[in-house]
Parts: sequence; structure tokens; C-alpha cells
Amino acid sequence: MLEQRTALQELDWPTVANAGMTLDEMPVAGAWLVGDWEGASAGTVIDAAREALSTANGLVISIGPSRSLIVTADAETAGALEGIVTGPHAIECRCQRAWLRLSGADSRAFLDRRLGVDISHGHFPAGCVAATRLGQVDVLVHAREDGAFDLLPARSFAAALAETMLRSARAEGASLAICPARG
Repeated sequence: MLEQRTALQELDWPTVANAGMTLDEMPVAGAWLVGDWEGASAGTVIDAAREALSTANGLVISIGPSRSLIVTADAETAGALEGIVTGPHAIECRCQRAWLRLSGADSRAFLDRRLGVDISHGHFPAGCVAATRLGQVDVLVHAREDGAFDLLPARSFAAALAETMLRSARAEGASLAICPARG
């Protein structure tokens, strides 16, 4: 049986009015780790290091040569992909990662001070992906076209990552609203 609670629903988060940054948890309706998939030839999966394709409710992230992570927040899309992303080269991993989205005017500078990679302007443009650490948590980071960042930590570390980010924001005098997905 799949869990009905999302990673950030496990804790009570403080309410923050007019926050400068927001950490939204995206519901993970479907996720697959794919390698050498025959659908890749149709352009469905990208095959370039450090790149991603994204929509409001989906990501296809290249995580290595001929390896991609596909994540969707849309149940209908997840249902359609279940019939397409199959076979020995695809692993369904919906409960493996949490999907968090950090937005706000100060989000790039806030993350740049905490990540093990340089994401300052010009060094990490939209579409780039990096596997790095934020504090003590391993995370995939994706720069979005809209200036926000997708953060994909292991699901079991998502709440700890959110707490670390909240404490760091407070220490800087910044405000961070944490918004769990609706389960």
C-alpha cells in the first residue's frame, strides 16, 4: 500500500505571511528511473548531462549517460506514462524522492550560499541540473525557466531539508513559507 501522506505533511509548519521565499512540495504522482529506453529515440527522454526538460507538473532530468529521471505531479500523465515507461530499463520509483520547488526573488542567492555548486547568475542557467548537497542532504537541483528551483532529495530527508532551510532563512532574517502538498 502506498503512503497517503506526503513528506512535508509529517510536521506542522509555521504560517508565514508575505514570505520572501516559498518552498512548495509538489505531489509525486509518478516517477521512473530510465536507462537506454527505446522511447528515448523519439525525443521523450533527453540524453545530455546536466540538462532537464520541465513543465509546470513534470520533469525529465538527465542524471547520467543514457539515464533519466522522469517525475510528474499529474495523476493522468502518470497513468499514461505507466503504459509507456516499462520494461527492464525502467524502475518505478514514486516513493523514492520528494519534489520541492523553491521560489521567490532571493531563492537563487539563498541556495547559492548553501549548495556545493555555483548557481550564481550565468553559471547555472534555466534547464541545468546538478547533483549536490544542501547542508547534509543529497539533492538534485534543477533551475527552472521561471527563476524557481526544483529540489529533489530522498523522500526520507525532505522534512529535514525543509527544516534546515527554514532555520537558515530565519538566521539571515529572511522569511520562508513551507507549503506541503495536499495528499
